[in-house]
Amino acid sequence: MAETTTTTMPTPADNAPLVLKNKTVFNLAQRDGPAPSPAIPRKSSLLTKVMVGVDDSESSERAFRKAVRLVDGNAGEVYVVHVAELVTHPMEDHPATALASIVNPLEDRLEYVNALEQREKARRVQAKYEKLFDEVSQDRFTYISVEAPSAKEALCAKAKEIGDIELLIIGASSSSVITRLVLGSTAEYTVNNAPCNVLVMKDKRL
Repeated sequence: MAETTTTTMPTPADNAPLVLKNKTVFNLAQRDGPAPSPAIPRKSSLLTKVMVGVDDSESSERAFRKAVRLVDGNAGEVYVVHVAELVTHPMEDHPATALASIVNPLEDRLEYVNALEQREKARRVQAKYEKLFDEVSQDRFTYISVEAPSAKEALCAKAKEIGDIELLIIGASSSSVITRLVLGSTAEYTVNNAPCNVLVMKDKRL
């Protein structure tokens, strides 16, 4: 003999919605009122791909922490880029450059010292940010170290190379007049040449 199961539906109170299989059916008593609007999912204001240009300054760390707050913790990515600015001859393979090195060996020595200092600084910056990665909950980090004559050009080129960067954040530091002028040109170049929006985190002293 086949088993029969009978289910008795509860009688809803007046104007109370009746829920069937996760769908809400409104009672006829509500038909004269406005029809309920379907819920529209809100798009998250968080970003999914942010790049930060860093050095060993306090403003760069603020820029990094700003990126962590702006990026989506579940699907976001933060690219932390440090550029070691190496002084190089503009035409190092040109015979005239080789002759200049012979005539003025001090120039080669200064270039060598600059390279040592910049690479040592790059190691310190990388160690600092790898430690910061462990302090925040966001684990989608990529650290990139670049050697180039110009930090501003290298940052823009790297943003284009990575692709789909939504925001580039850079820090500005130092209180000297000369540095302020340099920062102004760097910010202007970055804003005009980066493939995305640019946010400059100013030092409190500027």
